[in-house]
Amino acid sequence: MRKKLLLVLLLIPLFAHSQTNVYQDKNKCYITAQDFVKSKLKFPKEAKFDRNVVHETNGYGNAIVLGKVTAKNALGIQTEYVYKIWISHNGGEWTDSRNWTMTKLILEDSSSKEQAVFDNRVKPQNDKTVKNAGNIDGIICTIYESNSSATRVITSRKLTEAQIKKAPSVLGIKTDIIYFHLAANKNRGEEYAMKNKDLILLF
Repeated sequence: MRKKLLLVLLLIPLFAHSQTNVYQDKNKCYITAQDFVKSKLKFPKEAKFDRNVVHETNGYGNAIVLGKVTAKNALGIQTEYVYKIWISHNGGEWTDSRNWTMTKLILEDSSSKEQAVFDNRVKPQNDKTVKNAGNIDGIICTIYESNSSATRVITSRKLTEAQIKKAPSVLGIKTDIIYFHLAANKNRGEEYAMKNKDLILLF
């Protein structure tokens, strides 16, 4: 009885380890990827998947599978597709597709190069509340758009490179990327300068 109990106790961490590293198993990811790809095909039952796939992991419980599938398109014509899919295992039995998350899928027609993209990533929400952030050497600065990755600032006149360096600390901006605009040119692509952690670009 003690031997059996000891064996069970030894197997528990091994089982847990195998569950957390399912995304590293090429075959399991390949089989799971098929389910997600089939869900986007017009004729999934007739789909034939090439077993030669590229399988990558990013070290954070995510896998990327790149492969080919042959299936009928919307017109019923047999077509070869290349797919690239980002998936992650959330724990539990790997054979249950509900225990996986598909982050993104790109399905490309091999002959026409036409792509269908299914992106489930959460997009950063822009805060478009205009905020008077302060001034840099007398130049009034207003934050008019920001999200978790970037902030857009309107300035009353163009800032110099030295003034742009001061912007994060003076204006209290935490994002890595800051775009600078004049009031008359505040659309994306009309910025006169951009700053990130490493460099400043003046346009």
